[in-house]
Order: sequence, then C-alpha cells, then structure tokens
Amino acid sequence: MAVTLFLSSAATACLSPPIPEASSSTPPTMGSFSTDELFAVGGGGCGMSLWRADADPREDGFIFFSGLDAVAIVQIDGEMVTLSRGAATGEEFYGQHLSQTFGAADDALRATVNVVLGEPGEIESVSIPAGTILFQSGAAIAEIPVVGDAGC
Repeated sequence: MAVTLFLSSAATACLSPPIPEASSSTPPTMGSFSTDELFAVGGGGCGMSLWRADADPREDGFIFFSGLDAVAIVQIDGEMVTLSRGAATGEEFYGQHLSQTFGAADDALRATVNVVLGEPGEIESVSIPAGTILFQSGAAIAEIPVVGDAGC
C-alpha cells in the first residue's frame, strides 16, 4: 500500500526555512517495507516501528522506523531513505520522543512524527496506539495515521 502526496500551497507558507520545491509532475510515493528490507539497510533493533493505522505490519509492512541513533528509515518512490532527527520534544522512551522531526541531508524531505504512548508490553516494549506522520517534500504534504510499538 502506498500513499501519494498531494500539493498544498498553504502548507509551505508557514514553513521556515522553506523546503525546496518538489517536482510538480510526480510527488513522491510513501511506501512500506518489510523487516528484511529494514535490516538490509542497517536498520532494526531497539527503537520505534510504525505502520499505517489500518494495516497489519506482518502483511503490509512498516512505513517508519527510528532507532536509538536518532536516524529514521522510510521508503520513498521504492527507495529506502535515511532521515536524521533534528528536533524532539515530550517524554522519552526507547530513544524516541512523543514528537520528533526528521529530515533528509539535502532537506528535500521532512517527517514530523507525533505519537501517543500506550501500555507497556511483556518484554521491554510499549505500544503506540495512535499517532501521525506528516511527510513534507517541497510543496507536497501527506499526513498518515499510524500505530506501532517501541522497545528493545
């Protein structure tokens, strides 16, 4: 399942600094990835995994992973992309925060992640019963409802 970003001129008016313009012909597509794909690019382990709120991660995959190293991994247009955390606020859990912003090195993509902590799991984990990821690429924006978990 993929989410195609839509263009919004109003959204770029309140961004500072401005994000470079995305290609007007084809906005990026946010895809999902498997555990094997995540491990293949050096991700996985302790951290937070998120998937679409209406999906089953075992069948549909993940759309976001952030490890203890403040690096996140997403899939864009079929390619695995690494984002670095630039800001974080709120309670800390397993190297994550309730609100975090990640960006690509060239600042062409940003992801703002806001989550709600759920109940602790059986072994060093906590559920994420609700959250959103706001992906921004130029003027293209997509807000995706997510759920997930965090732990070691």
